[in-house]
Amino acid sequence: MIGFLSFSTIPTAIVPEFKAADKLAHFGMYALVEVFIYLPLRNNKTAFKIFTLLAISFAALTEVVQHFAITSRTGEVYDFIANLIGIIVVYIYFINKIKT
Repeated sequence: MIGFLSFSTIPTAIVPEFKAADKLAHFGMYALVEVFIYLPLRNNKTAFKIFTLLAISFAALTEVVQHFAITSRTGEVYDFIANLIGIIVVYIYFINKIKT
């Protein structure tokens, strides 16, 4: 879903009108991605760390591709930061719950 939304040329969905709505959406989507990474890996700390790094890489890649390759989209550093914060908040919450 994030890949579709990131690379789609469909006009941006209607979001509530407040200044940080877009950044909050980025935060929430990537926080949810991190939850979905945790669920199958909750017994494997190393795999959780590796897949978290892959999620961060994907977040960066989507912004770079939007900036350079999709004319109807713009990649923004602040979008990446919101993505990163979403990932990190969930990572910090779950990392010590993994026993191995």
